[in-house]
Amino acid sequence: PDFFFKSLYNEHSKLIKFDLVQLLNGIKKKSKLSSSTYEKYILCAKCDNEIIGQYESYYAKNIFHRTGFEKKVFIDPNKINHYEYNNLDYNLANIFFLSLLWRANLSDKQEFKDVNLTSEIAESIRKQILSKTYNENFVRITALKLDENSDFKRLVTPFKKIENHYSIIIRDLIIFFHIGNDKMYSYSKNYNITKMGKWILAEIPKSIEENLFFSFFNP
Repeated sequence: PDFFFKSLYNEHSKLIKFDLVQLLNGIKKKSKLSSSTYEKYILCAKCDNEIIGQYESYYAKNIFHRTGFEKKVFIDPNKINHYEYNNLDYNLANIFFLSLLWRANLSDKQEFKDVNLTSEIAESIRKQILSKTYNENFVRITALKLDENSDFKRLVTPFKKIENHYSIIIRDLIIFFHIGNDKMYSYSKNYNITKMGKWILAEIPKSIEENLFFSFFNP
């Protein structure tokens, strides 16, 4: 969705594209883009504007631009700060994320090359998008949040696959899509959107984020 990128354009209305591993290693090769990633023929106008659009509108209003969440800060250095959202729509919020994965699976663009869903999972997601009913038996979604002072909050990344989960960084969130028996889910299952509409997000300390991002992107 374009709203991910609106505040990332520079004074010349350009986005900056770069390789994060190269950047962390001191190689500052960048290119300038006039717009965010867009593929014209994946969806018809109705699917794009009405069906997918309802999920994008919900996410933009209730999560992306929302200020009404609670941050809990712990003095104990062994405890991780976290954010808490309440009163979210379980189906709309989760299916918004599913719609990103589903469209990436259809795409021929290089930045989505790692996404390769089975036909069963892809068809299940398509039906969930149409029915507005989230089924976590196929793909479970969790996330982590970056520190408010993170150096990496102005990023939108390609998808990356590790074992049985996909991940993508969207501004201040790292979103994980757990498929099947993904062992990572046992560590992150407390950071999903619950049926009661609560979403707790652990905050990644700024002190460890560079190593985390390097391991995330390093082949």
